[in-house]
Amino acid sequence: MKNRCVAGCWRRFGQVWLGAALASVLFAACTETVKQPKVSPERELTNRYNLAQVYLSQGRAKEAIPLLEEVTRRDPKHAGAHNLLGVVYWSLGQTQRARDEYERSLEIDPYLTDARVNLGVLFSEAEDYERAREEFQLALEDRTYISPEKPLVNLAVNDIKLGHPREALVRTEEAIRRNPLYTPAYRVFVDALRQADPEVAGVEYRTLTRELARSQDFHLNLGEAFLKKDDSRRARFHLEKAVEINPSSVQAGQARKVLDTIR
Repeated sequence: MKNRCVAGCWRRFGQVWLGAALASVLFAACTETVKQPKVSPERELTNRYNLAQVYLSQGRAKEAIPLLEEVTRRDPKHAGAHNLLGVVYWSLGQTQRARDEYERSLEIDPYLTDARVNLGVLFSEAEDYERAREEFQLALEDRTYISPEKPLVNLAVNDIKLGHPREALVRTEEAIRRNPLYTPAYRVFVDALRQADPEVAGVEYRTLTRELARSQDFHLNLGEAFLKKDDSRRARFHLEKAVEINPSSVQAGQARKVLDTIR
């Protein structure tokens, strides 16, 4: 009887012990699955910088400031963060702080050409057109820059402000040829057309239209630009061309929607 009792007790104890052991194994497995990998300091800064970009794109500029200030505090030579901080300050109307950040960015990396373009825009808005032109020209001299249409269009804006629409037409034409999807180029092109004398404007307009005759994006964007400038006749012409080139495309659908508003 005693031996049976001992054996029974051991069986019960063994079951309890085995259950506890299994539970501990399962608990350990669970804790392993929820354990998060440690983020490196470099990755953490990158995450903050990327989040700041998202905030800025959403119009939440003020929320981007502490993130970027943390990045520049921990990595004072982060040229991209200084440039983006300049964009944030510029969007908030803090011109001097924006300029300081752009210039600091270029001190760190003279080939961060986006910062140079941003600095040029700042000078242009301050009506310091000569300094603006210098910055845009330097940006164009960077053969590695992937967005030359930006300084070209900004140079054209400068030309219009200085009363040189013909030069502006040439620059915007070049910008459109380099990147037909860069929509600001079309708006500036239309502004230049309106200021240029009719003969010059007509020649430039016909030349560009002929060269990009089969570009659906060209006709869609130029049509929308003309509409924004209340030139419904030319807007309709280009939007109908966009539909004609490929009636089943997404661009054709966009063009039809715009056409419905002016018919």
